[in-house]
Amino acid sequence: MDAGKQTEQRGPSDEAVPHPQRGPGTQRRRGTRYRRIWIGYWLVLFVVMHVPVFGKGPVTIEHADKLVHCAAYFLLAWLGGSRLSQSAPPRLVLMLAVWAVIYALYAGLDEWLQSYVGRTMSLYDWFADLAGIIAATVLVAFRRLRAASTSGSAVPGG
Repeated sequence: MDAGKQTEQRGPSDEAVPHPQRGPGTQRRRGTRYRRIWIGYWLVLFVVMHVPVFGKGPVTIEHADKLVHCAAYFLLAWLGGSRLSQSAPPRLVLMLAVWAVIYALYAGLDEWLQSYVGRTMSLYDWFADLAGIIAATVLVAFRRLRAASTSGSAVPGG
């Protein structure tokens, strides 16, 4: 394949829009980049969730920690789902479901381990983690399946 070769693609106004042809290496590099970001974020999340908390800050919002838990695990699941973008739709849904279960188990383990570093273990924190995981998983699945159905391809942009 010639990397400089241009193909025409129809834009929203049905005008021919040139864009460089994407080779298999482009998606592989993107997948590797997502994987590195995902693993790095997961490591940072582990460290942050296991640092002892000493007192509360000057401004406290009731249940703000639940929002933080939800957002933290939403981002973890979203980054993980984004790295699966090369999977075909049936396999994608299965992989997203498997990873959602893995994240849920990890979140429970994470809550349990926090009791050993001077933090409190909370079932409600785990529920907030689950809410973030489920929201991200559903969002990623919906976006990938919609992109696959509109492009007629299993891989968005493919």
